Amino acid sequence: MRDELPDTETETYEHIPWSQLTLTNGAAGRGKWMYFATALLVAAAIAAVIARMIWQPEVAVAVPTLVSTVPSPVATIPDTPPAPALYSEADLLAALPPRDIEQAVAATAERYVREWAGRTDDSWTYVEWVAVDSVEDVGEGLFRVGLLMQLLHGGEDGTVRLPVEGVEVMVLVEDESLSIVDLPSPARIGTVPMTSPPVEPAELPEVVASAALDFVAPWGIGTVINAGVMGDRWRVEVEVASDPGPVRVVAVWLTPDGSPTFPMP
Repeated sequence: MRDELPDTETETYEHIPWSQLTLTNGAAGRGKWMYFATALLVAAAIAAVIARMIWQPEVAVAVPTLVSTVPSPVATIPDTPPAPALYSEADLLAALPPRDIEQAVAATAERYVREWAGRTDDSWTYVEWVAVDSVEDVGEGLFRVGLLMQLLHGGEDGTVRLPVEGVEVMVLVEDESLSIVDLPSPARIGTVPMTSPPVEPAELPEVVASAALDFVAPWGIGTVINAGVMGDRWRVEVEVASDPGPVRVVAVWLTPDGSPTFPMP
């Protein structure tokens, strides 16, 4: 039997796994690691999102305030103002502060004396003035009121001014009413003392004398009757005669340049 030599020229085709031809063993290993790394990255991303949702603090979201576009209502002013409220006399008196009881007693006594002293008959009497001198509370609602008054009396011989007189009146205060208890009683009064300040006689400068006469000119024609100096001021006595009217003596205090100044040091 003859040994046959292998046929080296004839090509023989068998089944070839193409998947193994496209990737080598090293490439196949690197592909597996890429898939594994991608899976790890995806898992890490999912874990980060879950952790952020769990641990993230609540953040207050500012809600913008909506501004109303509706205009505010406009107040209408009436054409005619309302009429003022009318108050009664009792309301007005209630709003006043309470009057002092002594003031009310003095006013009542003065009013009574004016009516009592003045009269009109053949020889009329006119109350020129009345002044309350004192008010004394004597108890049990009684007040003793001392008054001074001066009367003008007219008769056949003309009008005469009587001297200043003093009277006392008893006023009773009971509840809210005041009344006169009895007729007035005469009261003793003293004279009003008057003293001149201690001035040193001196020759009156012309500027001071002229200023004193100008000062009393609204009253009438003046005449200097006396003058003296006290410290740095002048005291000038001037007799003033008005036409018509009485003659009066007044004191004028002046500085050395003739300006009016306050009396006494």
